[in-house]
Amino acid sequence: MPLVDALHERKGAYIKGNKLILRLNTKLELEVPERALKWLEKRLAENPDKKYVRVFERDGYLIVQIVLHKLNRVERSRDPLLVVVDINSSYGVVVHLWDGKLLKTLKLRPPNRGNKWRHVRRLMSLRDNLYNQGCITLRQVNIYSTLIRETLSGSLKTLIQRSVALIVKRVRRIARRRGKQPLVLIDAPDYESIHGSPLQRTLYSFKKHLENILSWYGVYWEEVRLYSTRCPLCGGRMKLAEKTRRRRIVECNECGFREDRDNIPLYWAQNTSPP
Repeated sequence: MPLVDALHERKGAYIKGNKLILRLNTKLELEVPERALKWLEKRLAENPDKKYVRVFERDGYLIVQIVLHKLNRVERSRDPLLVVVDINSSYGVVVHLWDGKLLKTLKLRPPNRGNKWRHVRRLMSLRDNLYNQGCITLRQVNIYSTLIRETLSGSLKTLIQRSVALIVKRVRRIARRRGKQPLVLIDAPDYESIHGSPLQRTLYSFKKHLENILSWYGVYWEEVRLYSTRCPLCGGRMKLAEKTRRRRIVECNECGFREDRDNIPLYWAQNTSPP
């Protein structure tokens, strides 16, 4: 399929009403959901540098993507609002905002799907027992299947998008209030430590989406290695000393420094930020 280079009526693709109209070999009209149209209107109002439609085939399906590109050149501020994003494996994402003191900490935990799976197993057992006893018909079995799908609803993609949107919104708002430019330091897990694990796709999708949205709004970011198991004072190894539902207290084997493990990357980040 040819590359359509702009959302313009004379260049092969344009939006009319709630439809995306493609002028390829034939005229093709694709309905766009109302929520997607509102999102697109907001992004176009932010004056992207490039906008085009990408059309290609994948696994027998016609894929149409609306691509908006914005080029922002920003420099690292000498007196920034320090933002530390610790992508923290199965414990989720921890965000610290620092301006001479700790302003705010966001902890975004992954959803607990254990309770949902318990409900699903109970529904499946109930469905099978009733069907084997002849109490329900095959048509009624589909009702239980619908209940099971609704119980497990909510994709990780949606969770990532909402979490990133919340982080970027808070960072920009607090930076405006403080009259400073944000400096976002992103600590992602080592590739070797999560390669091949169920977390690989989720964590790196989060990192990529966060960097993309920060770049769109012209927020300076860097990828740095911020340790959570090494002491920020002496560099010694830290061990788990205390664990509760909300905190994991670690202690240095060398100097005895104790702190919440989620806060250790913030100490390392202050050493990498400008004076």
